[in-house]
Parts: sequence; structure tokens; C-alpha cells
Amino acid sequence: MNFKLLLLILLYFFPFTLSAQMIIGLKDQSYVNSLRKQATVRIAIFNKNLDEVSVGAGLYLGKKGMLLTNYHVLRDFLLNPEYKIQIKNSDGSLVKNLSVINCDKENQQDLCLLITKPNKNFFPILKTKVGTGHLLSLIGHCGKENFNIKKGKVLEYYKKDSNKFKLAQDELNYMTELIQTSARQCPGDSGGPFFSSQGELLGIASIVFKRNNSKKQYNIGITNNEILSFIKKKRNPKTVEKNRIIKGSKSEAKLLKFLD
Repeated sequence: MNFKLLLLILLYFFPFTLSAQMIIGLKDQSYVNSLRKQATVRIAIFNKNLDEVSVGAGLYLGKKGMLLTNYHVLRDFLLNPEYKIQIKNSDGSLVKNLSVINCDKENQQDLCLLITKPNKNFFPILKTKVGTGHLLSLIGHCGKENFNIKKGKVLEYYKKDSNKFKLAQDELNYMTELIQTSARQCPGDSGGPFFSSQGELLGIASIVFKRNNSKKQYNIGITNNEILSFIKKKRNPKTVEKNRIIKGSKSEAKLLKFLD
């Protein structure tokens, strides 16, 4: 084939091919992000006046409807019988039945396991140790943005006996393996999943702290290893009373409260 003709053909088709690949890649990433959001929930806690007092995230684990979040996300609900809970899926549907399987306040881990109707959307937990540099996506509800995705990577892996770990742990994460990430966390992200680029669960967001009045923020999560061991622990399911689960909008719940 004539070289000039070949060159013209390549120049003509190459831009189209490149743009097509980019479009396909964007569609693939958009689809993956959609699946990740479908595996994530928004958890809101309301006081007896039905004022929203806290928001966090959670995620589905496995085929049986298990939901994992932080203990501190549910703490006010668990300690106050008059408080109510609302768990919303990314499509807007609400969880209507709920049981608390295990909350690990006693062992000082910021983890809580719930169970509800099975959800077909979930991602496997990474079975190997998380390493520094591991790319990740955090899904949470920072500010007014629900189910938002933030990119980052693992910066540090805190072993249970490390000095850095001792600075990061608090009363809810005593002797728990932790990771520090570059994905900036804020209120509403607690309990949000860290997904790897391959779609595996690396851990969940837990705490944020600053050292010695520094402006630098440390974003801390609980590792996949801790999650794997936690879900294997002995369970004592307790059904949540239906009148403590908000199954409609906040305004509908307030109307029902008024009618009562």
C-alpha cells in the first residue's frame, strides 16, 4: 500500500478510535460507579422530634442482606429508645425491616453489623493485606451531597502496635488495624466504603483527626482484615421495632407522629 495513503487513513481514523475508546471507558467507569452506589446506603438518625441529628453511610455485604457501618453512626439510635432511623438506598427506596446483629462497642471497634432484606448489589471484601499506594474510591454523604464519590489512595497502614497507630486510635478503635487515606472525609462519610479500582472492599471510613493543632487532616479507615474477622464473630440479632424505622419521608413521619 502507498505510504502516503496509509498515513492518511491512520490520521483519519485514529482520532475517532481514540475518542471512541475514551467514551467507552467513561461509560464503563460510570457503570462501575453506579454499581458501587447501589451497594451503599445513607443512614440518618432522628431524635424524638424527628430532627435529623446525624448522617452516615453503610454498605451491603453478601447475599443475605447484611449491612455494615460504624458504631458511632448508630450510637445515638442505640442509646436512645425514642430515636428513629432511616436507611435509604441510592435509588431512593427505604429499608423497612431491620435487625441489629452485632455492634462492637465492648471490644472497642467502631463497627456495627445489621441485617435487612437481601440486596443484589454488593462487592467482595479484599482477602489480602491492604498496601500503601492502593488506589481507592470512597462513597459517602459529605455535606448535602448524597452518594458522592471521592478518589484517593492508601497513605499509611497502621499496625496495632505502631506509634502512629497509637496517635490515630480513639475509644472506638482500640487495638484495631487502621489505614490512612488521601480521600478527604467529612461528616456524612462515616461508614462509607473504600472500594479498590478492581471493585473489592478495602475498608470503611471511620474517624478524622488533626495533630497538635495542625491544619493537616488525617483520614482514617478500618481495614478489610478487621471487617473479615468482625463479621465472623458470634451474633445476637435484635429486631428493631417497626415504629423506630422511618419508612417514608421526614414530613410523612412527622404527620404520623402528629396523628399518634
